[in-house]
Amino acid sequence: MANHLSEVDIIFVGESSVACAAAGRLAAANPGLEILLVEQGPNNLNEPTVFTPGLMLTHLAPDSKSALFWQGNKSDAVNGRGPVVASGGILGGGSSINFAMYTRPAASDFDDWKTPGWAAKDLIPLLRKIETYHLGPGLEVHGYNGPIHVSYSNYYFHVAQEYLDVITRRGVPLVEDLWDLKTGHGCQRLPKYIHPTTGRRQDAAHCYIHPQANNTSLHILTKTQVVRVLFDGIKAIGVQRSGIGCAERLSKLGVPVVSDLPDVGSHYEDHSSLIPLFHIGDDVETLDCVIEQDPGFMGKYVPEFAEGRGYLTSNANDAGGKLRPSPEELKEMGPAFQAVFKQKFEQAPDKPVLIQTLFNGFFGPRSMVPDGKRFMMIANIQAYPTSRGHVYITSTDPYAAPDFDTGFLNEQSDVDVLIWAYKQCRFPPGSAAGCVRLDGPPPTEIEDLVYTDEDNAAVEEFIREGAGTTWHSIGTIPMRPKEQGGCVDSRLNVYGTTNLKVADLSIVPGNVGANTNSTALVIGEKAAILIAEDLGLNVP
Repeated sequence: MANHLSEVDIIFVGESSVACAAAGRLAAANPGLEILLVEQGPNNLNEPTVFTPGLMLTHLAPDSKSALFWQGNKSDAVNGRGPVVASGGILGGGSSINFAMYTRPAASDFDDWKTPGWAAKDLIPLLRKIETYHLGPGLEVHGYNGPIHVSYSNYYFHVAQEYLDVITRRGVPLVEDLWDLKTGHGCQRLPKYIHPTTGRRQDAAHCYIHPQANNTSLHILTKTQVVRVLFDGIKAIGVQRSGIGCAERLSKLGVPVVSDLPDVGSHYEDHSSLIPLFHIGDDVETLDCVIEQDPGFMGKYVPEFAEGRGYLTSNANDAGGKLRPSPEELKEMGPAFQAVFKQKFEQAPDKPVLIQTLFNGFFGPRSMVPDGKRFMMIANIQAYPTSRGHVYITSTDPYAAPDFDTGFLNEQSDVDVLIWAYKQCRFPPGSAAGCVRLDGPPPTEIEDLVYTDEDNAAVEEFIREGAGTTWHSIGTIPMRPKEQGGCVDSRLNVYGTTNLKVADLSIVPGNVGANTNSTALVIGEKAAILIAEDLGLNVP
């Protein structure tokens, strides 16, 4: 960025997937538009831990320079734990550090927002615009000329095929396209945000921003934290605590109120999840070798990655499914979830209750597992939890920790879903539902397990002790009418201000049955169109 820069047309604060997509589109279509991107973390340009999918777990290390870790309040609902939730702290936001999993919401998710211009019919063209889809030509809901490439990568773990063999024998259909916006129950080999030729991660900064290195009107300022939006009355004129939110809460802290929006920070949502661990054969390739920095392993695969092939081109998430309970299973899930199912899922067959993915490796603390052993994890991700939390200001000090309640498992219906997802784990000795270690391939004959009341109690205890985040924070500045607790309108304008928009996952007024990166990119594409319209410009 030029040292003399003192005035720009647009400032994007926090360079997430949304901001990179919006700024990139605006800059490419209008080269004379002066745009400044401000990111508190480092630049991700050609950073190996970013562009190498197999190194993604380095971002969750306690000393990570690319992630921010938010300490949640302790809660009885999770046995007195204070969950920690990570978010992107680098240019490109979560797209630079996530698991590069390609997922998309159900069409009904967008329609449920009930916001003009944000229905499925409005956003599906933007989903197509985002991507170059390499998994089959001519599919109506996919795009083939976008900045972000979608592929299987060129490495496939045999354990993933065993997972698909087992889950299909359990009656879950193998489908061609799990992310066609209408399938709510099925399984498949999982696509990824990975380039099929180079094997590189497809993050928003490398796909939307860095290709415009020669655009002298697009400026990037990293390692800089914005602490305040400057106002002339109610008009935002720059960035430097800003006085937008619950007037009572702000006034108690001595913050002058610009716009009284009581619901700012409320309605926090995440996808609560349970991710149990399983032993697998010591000869199976997993990310455990990367985490342990096995020199023999790295010496073999780093040169292969340089040629766009091999293990490091994979995110180790090769198979998964979207699951809905059978009528018999629903009867066993209890009245709390049965009521939720009737209201949320019964008339929406495109909505999964659970997203399940197989992960080759263990991404928890290595002190918890034996050295040199190999593991896999099955992520059970609740697609539409009913529990809510909040993120509230606690001080005028911009570096002070917020009052952060994750809300995990506050509602019994959420516990019921995770019990259904992983009821077969952690049982008393001698239980007919107990787990045993097996060598060799999985059995071909699969029988339903038998559970006692003692088993059920043990499962719930295990869930409350182990459930946590999927790093999909949304909803604290919802896009809905102000009288319904909204904070921004359908054009992303913050109520009670001018020149100020919010364009990130905090605006999402209702959860989506998918990992959130595709939704973030769609918000970015939509934001570019809305901003261009406000300025009398055009984004093709």
